[in-house]
Amino acid sequence: MDESLLFSSADLKVSNQHLNVRGKIYAIADINHVELNFIQPKRLLATILFLTGLFLLLDEGNLFALGGFSIILSVVFWVSEGTRYALVIHSAASEKQVYISSDRLLIEKVIYALDTAMLEKVSSKTVSSYSSIERTYPDNPNDINFGAS
Repeated sequence: MDESLLFSSADLKVSNQHLNVRGKIYAIADINHVELNFIQPKRLLATILFLTGLFLLLDEGNLFALGGFSIILSVVFWVSEGTRYALVIHSAASEKQVYISSDRLLIEKVIYALDTAMLEKVSSKTVSSYSSIERTYPDNPNDINFGAS
């Protein structure tokens, strides 16, 4: 079976036989399951900056301007640290996060390509033998024929 490319981007390539992530190659035959995981941002620093800035603003002392700057900085940190998404592959031996991105659509496209490759791998192993399953049975003479005389 020839190797055909199902998906390609700068860091990721999915063919019907391999997954290539930044030069590291995983065989499709070894992958049992793929999934998308959400990585929640850690916004502890933004929260600390915001609370410190709020405290300095309420104090109304000499550090009032520093409190305002701290709140603005905390909002920038809060917004810039968005949710990231991880491509996770499961094999018989382990579970690995192989790629992390802030682009959910990219990860979903890779998962779709991997699912397609895994289905092609399974369908190529399955041998169809309909001829042995399909059998013709003679009509039962005791069947009721409606409308026949």
